[in-house]
Amino acid sequence: MADHDDIMLIGSLDQPIVTENGWVLSRIDEIIQESVQKHDALIALNVCKQLVEISKTSGLALAKALYLIKINWEEYDVGDDFTNTVLDYTGLHSHTIDRYVSVWAMFANHNVPKDLLDEVIQRNIKDLIPVAKAIEQGYEIDRDNWEAIAEATDFAEVAKIVREDIKQKEPRKGSLQLYMDRNGSLWAFQNDTRKFVGSLEVGDDDDVVQKAINRILNGAGVIKQ
Repeated sequence: MADHDDIMLIGSLDQPIVTENGWVLSRIDEIIQESVQKHDALIALNVCKQLVEISKTSGLALAKALYLIKINWEEYDVGDDFTNTVLDYTGLHSHTIDRYVSVWAMFANHNVPKDLLDEVIQRNIKDLIPVAKAIEQGYEIDRDNWEAIAEATDFAEVAKIVREDIKQKEPRKGSLQLYMDRNGSLWAFQNDTRKFVGSLEVGDDDDVVQKAINRILNGAGVIKQ
């Protein structure tokens, strides 16, 4: 069974949004008081269980909603691009939006074996992101890998499977691959075509710069040459 400590990946990059949650917090006070008066811990524990289930479901529901909005974006005639509009309206960072869309694309494109779908889809959204990104980067996930992902105990184990088992294989032919050369130049390769896409300041020894570069490389699956 997966660990549910990290339920939704709404990271520190996301903007705070004012929400009317006072009634929920007041209701928590009432429920806990009732549990104390009745000397019944199950009353308190049940509300915690319900909140966990709601949070987990809402993460996957958000992923599905963002994916469906994106693929239908042209129908809305908004006049701005999908990511900027969602960012402005919801406060979600562009990285979060991209990751959530990737997760539901994995299900929409039937990448998960049907008999393992129920087990995989119940995992925390955080667990599913490295798997979805590996698929997006062109890596094949075989039956053994899917079984291991479904049975993994937590995010760290899923990430290890992706890093050590899935990404050690060659990505499928025709997939988009990103490489960084020794000078920090980023190159995109697809179908024997190479395109320059930018560069990173790899010669800058500043700790913050190096951490940022590592995050970019790891997050985008960039391969160092």
